Amino acid sequence: MMQAAVRLGRKIGLMARYHRDTQSFMANKLDPTSKLFLSYVPELSGDQHVLLLGLLEAELVSAIANSLSPAGRLVIADYNSAALAKAASALKTTAFQQAKLISPDQLGDYTDASFDAAFVHIVPFPNRALLERLISEAGRLLKPNAMLYVGGPRDKGIVSVGTYVEELFGSAGNSQYAKGCRVITAVRPSHWQGQSAAAQTELIDIELRGQRLSLELRDGVFARGGLDDGSLMLIEAMQVEEALQILDLGCGGGLVGMLAARLAPQAQVTLLDSNLAAVELARANLERNQINNARVLVSDVCSAVRDQQFDTIVTNPPFHQGRLQTTDTALRFFKESAQQLQPHGKLFIVCNRFLPYEQVLREIFASVQEVRGDGRFRVLLARHS
Repeated sequence: MMQAAVRLGRKIGLMARYHRDTQSFMANKLDPTSKLFLSYVPELSGDQHVLLLGLLEAELVSAIANSLSPAGRLVIADYNSAALAKAASALKTTAFQQAKLISPDQLGDYTDASFDAAFVHIVPFPNRALLERLISEAGRLLKPNAMLYVGGPRDKGIVSVGTYVEELFGSAGNSQYAKGCRVITAVRPSHWQGQSAAAQTELIDIELRGQRLSLELRDGVFARGGLDDGSLMLIEAMQVEEALQILDLGCGGGLVGMLAARLAPQAQVTLLDSNLAAVELARANLERNQINNARVLVSDVCSAVRDQQFDTIVTNPPFHQGRLQTTDTALRFFKESAQQLQPHGKLFIVCNRFLPYEQVLREIFASVQEVRGDGRFRVLLARHS
């Protein structure tokens, strides 16, 4: 057992180093962009209303909260439920009580010119259309002459985002720059020209494995809720017809879980995702297709189903955290799936062929085999016995 644990630790270390450029952001220490944001905290006054979009760093959240008086207000918006939980923990270390943690989709509930400052970290928002919509929303919510701060790494697109900010606000400046990261600043003009853009949605009808489904697609959700090549391969390979308890881990818009529910009408299907927009979209798609043997839960990996085991788990684990590549989330998917899987259960995983998942899976499961694949993707079947 000790030797197996050591080998597993080595494999996990190799995978963690596979995308070493992400570690500063994913680790508990402050990432370079958040350090730049921290330099603007002294400019905030105690009674201001401040909006944070996609700021995951506990130290920054605490610093901004501590700069505000009881008359101030702090709104933190992120789609990632785990990031919001992290922010909530950081706030508990402060005396500030006027904070709200919301999904960015709830920003429409706030009236124009509500905030004195807004900070936007681009890394958690990989979809460019979504990011531009959120920046426009931040502009709408700022008071005239209030400050917008947009930051992120140069290699993740902050320069082109700065061009968009300049076009939207009329002018923009590069106030801070360090370690490949930049903060774009802009002053909200007295006459706001931007428009509050709703999320882009689309409806499609598809047929897979003899089942017809109607899907709503939405910007900001993986593959816009539609049919990417990896999910198609997973759908073709997964064996769910005899299952009684099925888990779709990282469900996105819900396509794989919905099809599993159709193929196994006797089963109870659970769909999990940490992304609030994905959960909302998956629930809407279940209702649209009148699927009654499935439920969707907000969950940081398997945290919402700790007391339940499944005979079949299907997953397309992400290897991106926002705009950054990382295998950390996939590692958690594998380890927690092993805990939730029944002794004779099956775990179906689809992944890019270049990702070194098979070696790690063999340290966790008794049996791992490739059941389908091509030059780009492969589906792995893992079992305890």
